Amino acid sequence: MISETARIVEIEGGKAVIAKETSVACEGCHLSGSCMSSGDVRCDKTFVVLNPMGAKVGDRVEVGLTSGEFLVSVLLIYLLPLAFLFAGFALGSHWAPRLARRFGHPLDPTAAAAVLGFLFLVGSFSLLHLFNRWCKKRGRFLPRVTRVLP
Repeated sequence: MISETARIVEIEGGKAVIAKETSVACEGCHLSGSCMSSGDVRCDKTFVVLNPMGAKVGDRVEVGLTSGEFLVSVLLIYLLPLAFLFAGFALGSHWAPRLARRFGHPLDPTAAAAVLGFLFLVGSFSLLHLFNRWCKKRGRFLPRVTRVLP
């Protein structure tokens, strides 16, 4: 399980809005000096997490995401658009000669591949956006509060 320490800043039903605290991962970030805010919370970014532990505003909590959910998220975000790009490129170069014969106009296979690859790439981002909205509604792939820290 991948976990981080955070402070709860707001409660929204069964979910909590958290501000992530400084971690070892922040030390190597070139923006770590510019994202400081007040107190011991340096990053001014907030995140929505599931709150099955019933933590309250101001509590320090450990927030986690299972390794499986993390791996699936990474694969979807990085590999799906790449797969769609290559599929569009392959289909564009395969269909270009057939479309040229059908319509009687010369069609450059490279241009057709580039256009269809781009359209498939945009389509993959649209699918990911819709999938993200679906996941947010159902609470899927969201980190969750695993324990309240003293």
